[in-house]
Amino acid sequence: ILLFLFSSGVIGAIDGCHIEGKFANSIAHHYNNRKSTQSMVLQGVCTAKKIFTNIYVGCTGRNHDAKVLSRSQLGKKFREEGHTSLLYRQEFHLLGDSAYSLRTWCMVPYKNNGRMTESQKKYNVTLSKTRVVIENVFGMVKGRWRRLKYVDVQTPRNIATRITAACVLHNFCLLHDDIIEEILVNPHGNRTLPGMTIDSSKFIHCVVHK
Repeated sequence: ILLFLFSSGVIGAIDGCHIEGKFANSIAHHYNNRKSTQSMVLQGVCTAKKIFTNIYVGCTGRNHDAKVLSRSQLGKKFREEGHTSLLYRQEFHLLGDSAYSLRTWCMVPYKNNGRMTESQKKYNVTLSKTRVVIENVFGMVKGRWRRLKYVDVQTPRNIATRITAACVLHNFCLLHDDIIEEILVNPHGNRTLPGMTIDSSKFIHCVVHK
């Protein structure tokens, strides 16, 4: 288990990142996001050392981060295994932002209802400072592979494949000490088309779902 500033029980930070692209006119409307552009969502989980441990690619830009998680193999694993899952044990959890729901295995910020205690405010600040590592990782990936700023290949499968390849290469570069200056990004968005997803539950194990 890698130690984060927040807690020794944190084994990763989770978030979603939008990758804008060119989609065929017949399906482009499915990929519209809240910024009125078309994008595909990359869900990532990373360690404190900025290594991806899980990715899920393929949901359309209309999908909210929580919806993407529910569609991913990671989310399905939690639902199917229940309390037998490693991450359901109290000592292990992921960190997410306010887009996610509080779970035994996922810690999120307190909602600001105007009556937050000092300890709750401190908790939110600490969680945010720790969780931001996943946003840093997305920035590093987009900074190194500038093609991800806008993927002009039209077909969802090809876009998903390029995103996945960039994430695998990101891990390869870090594991071989080839570091690039990070660029911070702040992603988010909504919805999925069936049969267009790539899911990774291990370092380089990727499955294309038809």
